[in-house]
Amino acid sequence: MAIVSSSIIAQRITVTGGPGRVNDNTVIKGLPFTASVTGLNGTPSQWSVGIGTVNGVNIFNTSSTNISNAIVSREIQGSTSIISVGATNGNGVVRYLNVQDPPVSCTASLVAFAENLGRFAIIDAQVLNAGTGATFSWSISPNATILGSGSFVTFRVPTPSSGFRTYTISVTISGGPCDGQTFSTNVTVRGGIIPLQVNSEVSVFPNPSNTGSLSIVNKNTDLEIKQITLINEKGELVNNYNTQSTNDGLTIDTNRLVPGTYLIKLQYSDDSSETRRVLLE
Repeated sequence: MAIVSSSIIAQRITVTGGPGRVNDNTVIKGLPFTASVTGLNGTPSQWSVGIGTVNGVNIFNTSSTNISNAIVSREIQGSTSIISVGATNGNGVVRYLNVQDPPVSCTASLVAFAENLGRFAIIDAQVLNAGTGATFSWSISPNATILGSGSFVTFRVPTPSSGFRTYTISVTISGGPCDGQTFSTNVTVRGGIIPLQVNSEVSVFPNPSNTGSLSIVNKNTDLEIKQITLINEKGELVNNYNTQSTNDGLTIDTNRLVPGTYLIKLQYSDDSSETRRVLLE
């Protein structure tokens, strides 16, 4: 799993006295900053920050040449706000501020797990929290067949005759807060022939089926089925079914499927899973 995050604190700025418009001070909207004034003709009497506050008030009365906890809550126009310092002798200085929106942190992560289904294995990989506007470019080493696209994909890999084989999965994100970042993780596939698991409290019927549908009933009230994946005998993804619970039963339409052997993968709420083999006639 890979996680990237960042945080930014607005910088310290200096307000200089004198004529003319000065645009060399930048603050981040909504984040506190500190400021000091130089070249003011007189003793400071009050500070104000455009559409914002200093220590929670719009006009801050102080004789100090420094302030802290100043916040620009929104721009006056475009990306511009102002900061002003008044003096006891009636003089003062007003300067413009460039206001920037706070950057969006990348908090994406890559998760993946493998399951041996006998003659082949499948590796499910998913990117979490990539943000809106993101697209994904996947790769796996050693090379394998990829099924699906987007933030969730499945890889079909050969099952080792014995021992283990490790695959490296990588995804590059384009767009969104994680633009240009690449995440990688390793997944190990077990070798040998693994018998399909059977949870006696979960029923998949009829099997064989020639009715155009399959019913799945879960009698275990403590364990919900979160996702159902249908895979054909070649290891190709046919469909994913997301569900909060199948305790009351779920029917899968199989009318459009080619007759043959299929695998139904059941993902449970405790992150365990099992696979059933069904025959469609």
